[in-house]
Amino acid sequence: MEIKTYNPKHPVLKKYIEYYYKTVLEDHSFFAYPHYNLPVSIISKAESKVINNKVVVSQKSKSNLQSFTYNKFAKPIHIELNGKCNVFCLVFKPYGLVQFLPNSINLNSQKNILIINLFDNLLEYSPNFSELNINDKINKIESYLLSIFQEKEDSEIVIKAISIIKKQDKLSIKEIAELCNCHQKKLYRLFNKLCGDSPMVFKKIIQFRKALEKIKVTNSSFKLTNVALDSNYYDQSAFNNAFKKLTGEKPSQFFKETEIYTPENIYFKEVKKVNV
Repeated sequence: MEIKTYNPKHPVLKKYIEYYYKTVLEDHSFFAYPHYNLPVSIISKAESKVINNKVVVSQKSKSNLQSFTYNKFAKPIHIELNGKCNVFCLVFKPYGLVQFLPNSINLNSQKNILIINLFDNLLEYSPNFSELNINDKINKIESYLLSIFQEKEDSEIVIKAISIIKKQDKLSIKEIAELCNCHQKKLYRLFNKLCGDSPMVFKKIIQFRKALEKIKVTNSSFKLTNVALDSNYYDQSAFNNAFKKLTGEKPSQFFKETEIYTPENIYFKEVKKVNV
């Protein structure tokens, strides 16, 4: 799997989008793992359907754009692609996607995967979008996003809270709320409204991703016990339990079978497709 990443160009979008990536996949099946960022995949000439915790994307001849995202990204998501699929993904920051959605869209759905209509009008805006080169594609999608951008109230509080969690993950949610000059209940309400989940869930996922970076990027020879303690888990048992909840596997098994792509630390585990 070859993945190329690109940075947002417009300063407003840099605040809410971490990066873009593109890839071309044919008859691929893989797992994506929990992250605090929110990827939205756009696939040209395709049709998607959700089956439990799995999204199946099939190639179609009609000219359309199918987009989906991971709503409750706190467990592995299985993605199966049938046929050749051109994938363009926008990786939004945790509070980013909602800035481009109408208030009627509910990010607090209990579904883990959502087929969304954010880009349904993109083909009217740019009929030849799927045929554009990557530079023109980014220009078109940024122009489109800016046309529907509506900054949500109190976004700055959530932005500050997530920044604090990343730097000081030993703090309690109450302490984080105090540093943001807001009540703990308000912080929970804002996280659920803008990010689709609680600050405690984000804290756990940020802790998990830090552990991944220590093992897979910083020093692959780290002992798991050291990683557990260095990542502020109580002990290795707590680390193993948290890891299994988020990946469905023990750490030792996960790192044997999972590949890392690009400097942005995208983790996928490829699986063999079962043809029925």
